[in-house]
This record gives sequence, structure tokens and C-alpha cells, in this order.
Amino acid sequence: MFLSQKNPREAAFSTGKRVWRTFKEGLTITAKGSKEGKTQVRFLVAIAYDAGVVICHQVQGRMKGVDYAEIIRSGVFESAISKTVHPTSRTVLQDNCPVQNSGAAKTAFSDSEISLFQIPPRSPDINCIENFFAHVKAKLRKDALEKNITQETKQHFCERIIQTLENWDKLKINKLIDSIPTRIEKLIEKQGDHIPY
Repeated sequence: MFLSQKNPREAAFSTGKRVWRTFKEGLTITAKGSKEGKTQVRFLVAIAYDAGVVICHQVQGRMKGVDYAEIIRSGVFESAISKTVHPTSRTVLQDNCPVQNSGAAKTAFSDSEISLFQIPPRSPDINCIENFFAHVKAKLRKDALEKNITQETKQHFCERIIQTLENWDKLKINKLIDSIPTRIEKLIEKQGDHIPY
């Protein structure tokens, strides 16, 4: 998920932390700071070794398990798997989002003869896509500053996301994936506590 903002350059200077109201300011609608001028845009993204970004699919609105199952059946994953180094393995690692692990999604994967590689819940340290998204968001912020983007429509922001994803250096993705054995060693050493990834 990315946040489309009216003034990306100004937003790039933000620390990204939520601004909470003080007790004296009262509570009228929400305890969180204003989200005025921000719109969520969602993308289904997958990366693969030596293939880079293999799925870059914009999702409209909130996605439910049946919506995700429909995406699976549409051939998006088939196309992605065909681009990988070992397309015959037909194995996908995804996070533990309830939508992605719904009964409808699991049935769609099974029907498509795609197996799921399971990782423990709340394990972002061993899911490279989490680091990848952090790098992509940092690049989008950097571009907003360097290109002095002071106004941007949601459509233009989506186009900028797609361009950034599709042009991402495959070697950087390989480096993220290659770091998995080291991550696992550090997790064992730290007994599951946070590691610097």
C-alpha cells in the first residue's frame, strides 16, 4: 500500500510518524492526526531471483479473499511464475495477510497447482518483500524531492509507482533474497528478537 499525496515533495520531508492530539485538544472525530490530502493506492507486487519484479498489479479498493482468489485465477501468478528461474517449482512465498490466506485464496492456489511456502506469523525479517517496499517508498520520496514534485494526481502517482517497480535493479532484489540465510542465523542468535533488516 502506498499513500498518494497532493504535495509529494512536502510529504517527503515528513518523518512519517503519526501526530497525536493532546488531551486538551479534545476528541472530535479521531485520535489520529489529519489525513487530509492522502489517498491509499494498493498494488500486488512479487519479486523473484534473477527476474526482478514479476507482478506489478494495481488493486482497486479494498481487497477481500474472493477478490484475491479472482486475481490468482486470472493468470497473474501463472505469468509471474513463467518469468522465474525455476518455473517448474510453482511455489510462492507470501505474507500472512488474512486476505492472502483466506479459504478462497488457498483453493484458487490449489486449483492453479501453485504451492505456498509458509513462514511464521509476524515475521517481516524473513520476508524480503517487506524490505523491498521500504526501499521503493524511500525511492519515491527521494524522487519527489529531486524532481520537485509539488503537485501530483493519484493517476500520476500510480504511474510513478509502476515505473519505479518495473525499473528496479534485479541485482538489488537478488541481494535481498541472498540475505535470507544470514537473516535466519541472526534470528536464531537473537532468539526471534528484531534483527537489523
